[in-house]
Order: sequence, then C-alpha cells, then structure tokens
Amino acid sequence: MDAHLQAILTRPLQWKLIKTRYDAVIKLATALRLGTADSKSILRRFTRQNVQHPAYRARAELGNAVKAAFLWDDLRQQSVRREMHGSLQVIESWNSASGFILYGKGGELTSHRVNDQRSRLLVLHLLQVSLMDGPENAAWPGRVTAAAVSGS
Repeated sequence: MDAHLQAILTRPLQWKLIKTRYDAVIKLATALRLGTADSKSILRRFTRQNVQHPAYRARAELGNAVKAAFLWDDLRQQSVRREMHGSLQVIESWNSASGFILYGKGGELTSHRVNDQRSRLLVLHLLQVSLMDGPENAAWPGRVTAAAVSGS
C-alpha cells in the first residue's frame, strides 16, 4: 500500500474532534489570511509545554481528511493520476535545470540583497525558458531585441 495512504488509514478520522473545534480552526485560518496573526506565534501557542492544543489537533485531523479525499480521487480517477504525473515531471525537469544552471553553492542564492536575488532569478527563468523552448521556436523571432541582448 502507498506510504501516504498507510499514514492516513492507520486509524479512523476523528470527526468529533473536527466538529467540536471547527469554529476555532476557521477563526485562526481567517486571522492568518487577514494578517492579524502570524503563523509563528500561532504555532508557538499551540505547541507550548509539549502539549498540543485541541484546535491544533483538529486542524491536523481536518488536514488528514482533506488528504484522504484527495488521495481517494487520485486512486479512483486515472485522468487525475495522469495529470499529477505529468505535472510532477515538468516540476522535476524545471528543478533539474535550475540545479544545473545554479551550480555554485548548491544552487542557493548567496546574496542577501533583494535586488541581486531578483536579478539572478530573472536570469535563471530566462535561461530555463531558453533551454526548454529553444531559439528555433516560432515564438522567438522578433521578440528579443538588440537592447534586451545588450542589457540596456
């Protein structure tokens, strides 16, 4: 059996826990979304003194329910499995190209300056697109100007 399913199917979902703490989970999710609370402080509050807060356990259990439903769809529908497999292949190709291009320092951005990081990522993206599409693609002619090539 799949390792992801094995982790979920070891015991029944605790629907009663989810039902009793659902309002608290929604309240916290809304606070995160609106920016009135940050995830670090919420996690610190939930895992204080090695005891997990009931709302934290309910959120984790709700996550298990969502994961189980997703995996059920994945197992049941061949089209979903194919789409996920294709997407994973694209992501793996993208990551492989990034690792190849950014070979220094384990592929990490070494500068702490935001503008340097942004520039490096933009160049990385341009190189990836160039490698994947290639200049022979019909979309390229006329799009790359002499100013873009010279960097001005």
